[in-house]
Amino acid sequence: MTQEITLSADRRAVQELFHRLLEMLAQGQLERWSDWFHEDAVFEFPFSPAGYPQRLEGKAAIHEHAKRLPGLLEFTEVSTPRIDFTLDPNVCIVRFECKGRAIASGKPYNQTYLCIVETREGKITRYVDYWNPLILLEAMGESK
Repeated sequence: MTQEITLSADRRAVQELFHRLLEMLAQGQLERWSDWFHEDAVFEFPFSPAGYPQRLEGKAAIHEHAKRLPGLLEFTEVSTPRIDFTLDPNVCIVRFECKGRAIASGKPYNQTYLCIVETREGKITRYVDYWNPLILLEAMGESK
């Protein structure tokens, strides 16, 4: 019984963490996003196109990346995340959508994200972010 209670508490903590992260995203407050990451966290973008980062190592690198995003993208709507938990209480799969626009081009940026997230002690240790790079390139005016 104790293990079930602990798992539920861990899962509630992850749900709260993601609701806060996406609230910050919707409000353009990404300079505080890195507060939710461990010092040694890794943020990966496996489908990132050439010229965009594919891996960020450490909280400082994540902070530098996140604080640049409000100058590139404006988010007008962020969906409630769907969070699917795995058998490991520290790993979950998160799906959410956002709508917005690229600042420089004014073109729409409507993206679906699927993320595999690992946590420890209430903070993110690994975040693997799967999204469609063609949507980003089109929004930024870089599609061919």
